[in-house]
Amino acid sequence: MLPYNGEFVNTACCCRSLLPGVMAILLPKCPACIAAWIAAGTGVALPAMVAGSIRPLLMIVCVFSVAVLVLRARVWRVLISTP
Repeated sequence: MLPYNGEFVNTACCCRSLLPGVMAILLPKCPACIAAWIAAGTGVALPAMVAGSIRPLLMIVCVFSVAVLVLRARVWRVLISTP
């Protein structure tokens, strides 16, 4: 078992909270680019029309993950501040 390292935990939490925002920024804007990213990452070729319908779902996932992280931070803050 690894010893507790507060610096590592803080860095991991910071990176985990930045991931949805970075994902939203790097999300391609055109359907052809989304199809190319999916093909490069998974090896599965998708038509541009299908990839265009995936983009809104990816944005919903990004927004949902940010909302979950915000709620977790609020709950964590309440738990820490409670004596």
